[in-house]
Amino acid sequence: LSTKTLATIAWAYGKVGIAAPRMFAAISSQAQLRCSSLTPLDISHISWSCARLEFEDPELLRQLARQAVRRMQDFGPQNLANTAWAYARLEMY
Repeated sequence: LSTKTLATIAWAYGKVGIAAPRMFAAISSQAQLRCSSLTPLDISHISWSCARLEFEDPELLRQLARQAVRRMQDFGPQNLANTAWAYARLEMY
């Protein structure tokens, strides 16, 4: 699956509010392996869905945060707001 597909699946589960721990563990594993390839939209979708579904994976969230900082200039306002909300919601400051 592409990183966009992983992020879209995560977003869809978050949107409908379905917690799927095994699915998110698989998404987390793949996202961590390909973190350097994640776009700002991917980062936004994955972090938002983790927060929405209260799926806490500290290592995934640390890697997403590092990638977000590297790609900060590429974030649009909505992606930035959604990502910031996710980290605030998960109390990861």
